[in-house]
Amino acid sequence: MTVGGEGDALDCFVSYTEDGRAWAEWIAGALERADLRVLVESWDRVAGTHRVAWLDRATRQARYTIAVVSDGYLNSATAVAEWGAAWSPRPADGDRRLLVARVTDRPVPGLLGQIAPINLFDRGALAGETALLAAVRGGEPAPPEGGRAARHPHSPIHPGDLPAVWNVPSPPVPFVGRGEALDQLDAALAHSPLVAVTGLAGIGKTSVATEYVRAHRRDFDAVWWVPAGRPELLGERIRALAPALGLPEHAGPAAVLARLDRADGRWLIVLDDAAGTALPDWLRPSETGRLLLTSRNPDWDRLGQVVALAPLDRAESIALLTDRLPAVDLAVAAGIAAELADHPLALDQAAHRITAGRLPAEVYLQALTDQPARLLRQGEVPGRPGTTAATLWDEPIRRLSADSPAAAELLRLAAHGDATPLPLHLLTADPDALDHAELRAAAADPLDLADTIGALERAALAHRDGSAVTMHALVRAAVRADTAPEHADQLADSLRRMLHAT
Repeated sequence: MTVGGEGDALDCFVSYTEDGRAWAEWIAGALERADLRVLVESWDRVAGTHRVAWLDRATRQARYTIAVVSDGYLNSATAVAEWGAAWSPRPADGDRRLLVARVTDRPVPGLLGQIAPINLFDRGALAGETALLAAVRGGEPAPPEGGRAARHPHSPIHPGDLPAVWNVPSPPVPFVGRGEALDQLDAALAHSPLVAVTGLAGIGKTSVATEYVRAHRRDFDAVWWVPAGRPELLGERIRALAPALGLPEHAGPAAVLARLDRADGRWLIVLDDAAGTALPDWLRPSETGRLLLTSRNPDWDRLGQVVALAPLDRAESIALLTDRLPAVDLAVAAGIAAELADHPLALDQAAHRITAGRLPAEVYLQALTDQPARLLRQGEVPGRPGTTAATLWDEPIRRLSADSPAAAELLRLAAHGDATPLPLHLLTADPDALDHAELRAAAADPLDLADTIGALERAALAHRDGSAVTMHALVRAAVRADTAPEHADQLADSLRRMLHAT
């Protein structure tokens, strides 16, 4: 729920620090299931929003602020500003708006200690939810069955069922399918200390990793999720684990890994969206530890095992659309899946566009068939603000053009042929038929050509399929859209000359 104007009805704002995030999300889910309107920062604050202004509006609009009192909350100076705004009674009704949800067994000092707490740390899920709702409702009757559904697609896991160390993000949409990939991932982690889930952008790598760790959370004593897109920040993000292990905040990442190894239990670190395959020396799995990575780069097979994700099979694509659009006709869902080549992100985007625009699914399908470039730019992707199936590959294409001009030209050449893979013998039969100097030189040398195709594969934009280069239909569309008309004409001329040479 987004914080809006002063008149917006809001029952509860959940205030927390990072070590209480899992509790805060569980509280928010429990309240929403009871038909209450709830605001929690990890679900609701949009990237780029001014945090202080957002918090101020939230605490003023909410009937109750629920302070999730964890160890970190008790030690936080900024948390005081959040619960302090709700401390004083409203002038109009004299109702104090602050509730204390205690998720640590430490005594609560000061002003917060004057409020009888809702003790959650020593209660199971049912007892905790009952106590929470009793405090919030204050004797009011529960709403009838069939009220507002929770906004979050998964019921957050009760923190009592989580490992002692856990910061895995909640998935933005329900997980559908991928049973075979999950089985492969489980088998791979049983035999290899490092496993990478690879595939092109938007294919569901993060979703598979998230689903795996949620399903196998009881197998680990510590699970730590690290956004790994910027390698220079890996040390800082591993260091953030230190306080949860009883180490000082300034402890180095190597000390954190050493502490995990000394602990009597299994640990898993997830590196999400890892780019290159170079890991720092201190970041290595061990007898009790595992590294799980998601990456577009397929080269992780030299360090461990790889689970490569393909597009969904058609039945899974239809299942995803029917999950998001329960009333959709199965034939229409199959048509949308075919037009989008079973790409998960594009399917979620389509479902959002249909729902947000209140469009009949068959109208969307016809427009997608007639105007694909237009439709691929419309609709949001849950959990990926600002990303669409039309923009997903812009940065990888730009980076490939800068790093390997020959590979970028090969990508454009393959995209401007027909929908079939580009046979490599067309390149090697007469390299002089190629206008692009770098690609012409690469095509004349088998080693250089192999390196050029390798650059394409590391960018997850195309791959070698036997003796041909192939790519996903949406990548093909994105590359064509990114190619200037005069360049497209040159590529068409090159293809004609290559075909004539064979």
